[in-house]
Amino acid sequence: MAMSLRLSLLPFQSPTDASMLRLQQPPPSIIAFSSIVAVASSLPPSQTAMPPNPPSHIKSGASFLRPHLLQLAPYTPIEPFEILSARLGRSVKDIVKLDANENLYGPPPEVLKALGCMDFPNIYPDPESRRLRAALEVDAGVEAEHILVGCGADELIDLIMRCTLDPGDKIIDCPPTFTMYAFDAAVNAASVVKVPRLHDFRVDVEALARAVKEHSPKIVFLTSPNNPDGRLHYCVSCILLKGILVAV
Repeated sequence: MAMSLRLSLLPFQSPTDASMLRLQQPPPSIIAFSSIVAVASSLPPSQTAMPPNPPSHIKSGASFLRPHLLQLAPYTPIEPFEILSARLGRSVKDIVKLDANENLYGPPPEVLKALGCMDFPNIYPDPESRRLRAALEVDAGVEAEHILVGCGADELIDLIMRCTLDPGDKIIDCPPTFTMYAFDAAVNAASVVKVPRLHDFRVDVEALARAVKEHSPKIVFLTSPNNPDGRLHYCVSCILLKGILVAV
């Protein structure tokens, strides 16, 4: 059964204060964290509505956010086909997207067939992706225990930063490149040192080496092939001996 998660900002001081919620049966799970209540429920929002006249001293939602997030610049995602089609007045088949380093040809027929024949598609898959990691071990020559599988690069980038960065740490970014590096660094209260690429999108290796020496970053991000130009990078060796995490 599908579940929805709703955050409600209520001044709960004890579990008994949860009576302020008008809950239907079966009751949703309520987890109280100081003045924030997370309501997980399979019921429609209308059936787990908040009191119609909440107390006037309820705080603004922004007051619960970490201060640095209030200054966070919004991430601008790519536009999907249906939005572009409506905006341009053209058929989806007439649009070629080159803004997200995507495969223009789609998956091979074998992949589509395999997806249509999945066993238990209604059940969560293996959270450790063991079969995929075993196949990647054979293909890449890297032991499966050293392979992490994620839901796209965004999740892996986020996990790397959350596991390694403390507030105030630095990363090195080489724009123009994938913008999630700078965005996730800001989410984690880290600073971004930018080393712009050369006119042909090559990494400025000398400038990169100087930035590493000057700023002692925790992570250096190098996209290979780079987004948006597709260039491969071979300059990793110039900084591998610096004791820095290099994410390629």
